[in-house]
This record gives sequence, C-alpha cells and structure tokens, in this order.
Amino acid sequence: MDPALLRPGRLDKPLYCNFPDEEERYQIFQSVSAKFDNLASNADKCMRDIAQKYSQFTGADIQALLYTAKLSAVHESSEKITAKHIMDAAKSTRPSVSPADRSKFLKIFAKFRDEEETNQGGAHGESKVTSGNGYMYGGNSGSGSGVKQTLTKEQQEALLGKLASFGYDIDDIKQGKQRLATA
Repeated sequence: MDPALLRPGRLDKPLYCNFPDEEERYQIFQSVSAKFDNLASNADKCMRDIAQKYSQFTGADIQALLYTAKLSAVHESSEKITAKHIMDAAKSTRPSVSPADRSKFLKIFAKFRDEEETNQGGAHGESKVTSGNGYMYGGNSGSGSGVKQTLTKEQQEALLGKLASFGYDIDDIKQGKQRLATA
C-alpha cells in the first residue's frame, strides 16, 4: 500500500484481509456468479472444485475468472456459461499474488499481529521508542507496570518505517523528542 494513503486523515485504520480459504473462495464464486443469469446447472460443482483446487486465488482472481468464462461463452455464442468455460478460464487465470508475495504479506501480518498482542494494554497506555543501545518499545499494561522489549535492528527498521508511513518525524523519535500514545 502506498505510504501516502496511511498518513493521518487519509484512512482511519489499516485492516488486514487474509487470503480466502476454500469455503470463502466458494462463497466468492457464489456471490459473483449470482449476477449471471445464464449459468449452466453443472457450473456450481465446477466452482466448488476450483475453490478447492486453486488455493492461491484471491477474490479478485475469482471475479476475473468468472468474467473470463462469461466472455468465452459470449465469443462462442453460447447461451449458458458452462463448467467447461469456467474450468478453461481457471486454467488461463494467473493468481494476482505470487507465492513469494503471499509469504511476504503473511509474515508482515504475523509481525503486525504479534506487535498488537504485545501492545494490548490499558485504555490509556503509552508507548515510547527511545534511542540508545537499541530501541525500546514499551507500553503500560493494565496493572500499570511498564513492559519493555528491546527490538532487533530489523524490528527497529520495520517499526520506524511504519511510523514514517503514518507521518511521524523519525529524527524526533530517534532523539526521544516524540512520544507515541496508544489506545
């Protein structure tokens, strides 16, 4: 996502939408295909099979696949979108997210999720990033005791990148001039 979109006032909260599982892919097939009034009776089973077989497809990929199948039926002057049209479209549709990118996104989410769980504190908790031997990321727990964790260099860079994307002055943070309040 473009960091400019993450600056204050643009988007309220970043929201992670995981890749769809088999049942969710099938539901996406059903939702998108509900717009088509010319599906053959064998299309539903085919969509179920594709949802099971093509685990790398996202919602956008499934929509593209169904539109490709519809276009194929139009080119053949067919009155119905058949299982063959859908299966051929599945074979020709490339996943929009490569396995490497998928792995990268899952790692980013795991790191974000772990940070969120670590930082769950009281409603008025406060976190601070300070300089020194290593950045310290601390927060107040509900009991009022401070929880501090030394971040690795990789974690420091990731955190600073996130903060920069939200419009924070990284130099002020490094010098301890800017405190970060969390809810």
